[in-house]
Amino acid sequence: MSRYAASNSVKNMGLALVILAAGVIAAFAHVVLDAESATEYLAVIGQAYQQTKSGKTEVERLNAIYDVGVRSYQLTALMNQDFQEHGASDPKLIGLILRRLAQYGVKIAKVETGYSYDFAAIYEYLRLAPNGERGAAAQLVLIRYMDVPDDVEQLQKAIARASQFLRSYPKHGSVASVELELAVYHLRLSRLLRVGDLLPGPASSGTSAQHQKEAAELFQKIVTRYPDSDEAREAQQHLASLTPRPGTQKKPK
Repeated sequence: MSRYAASNSVKNMGLALVILAAGVIAAFAHVVLDAESATEYLAVIGQAYQQTKSGKTEVERLNAIYDVGVRSYQLTALMNQDFQEHGASDPKLIGLILRRLAQYGVKIAKVETGYSYDFAAIYEYLRLAPNGERGAAAQLVLIRYMDVPDDVEQLQKAIARASQFLRSYPKHGSVASVELELAVYHLRLSRLLRVGDLLPGPASSGTSAQHQKEAAELFQKIVTRYPDSDEAREAQQHLASLTPRPGTQKKPK
């Protein structure tokens, strides 16, 4: 075979690989959010919204409020998945979704990382029926799926929510996971306040250490009570990070 023929053979093989790769990518590529899926979600949310007004019983109307909240969060999650996978979303489709949701009293805001739902329907359910049929589920939605930024006030609210759940449902099947969330909230708040604890004044004195102690006690509680669980394994990792390494202890003054 001549050098020219060999060169062309290599080029053709390279071109074939490029075409094959493109075909594989196209085969695995998929549309996360399209008009069909959006229409399905909007229809379900719309039906639930109507049920909040036309339900025959108070329980039916309350459960419909909860359904509006859960389905709105699920749609928001789908929008975020589409945004993260493609880097952008169809502006016409997003506009349609937001306009339709506004008719049902649902607000989803555009944020830097995608889209954010305010969980208004879940809050409304808990306001009207804090001990209702779906009271525990509604609290869990906020604990598990609501983004909590590194902000003192927001972390304090998250701690209050998780603590309230544990007081209200001490035998619930999700106690271990909620205790883990609560411990992480305490740990995050401890780290956020650490700089403040270095400042003079009684208001900040000991605050960070107190939250770290709360976190450590909760982590240890999880490890002891649920030794073979995923929560225990994660709690153990946090405990290891809180344990001073040899030679790192502060020297007494």
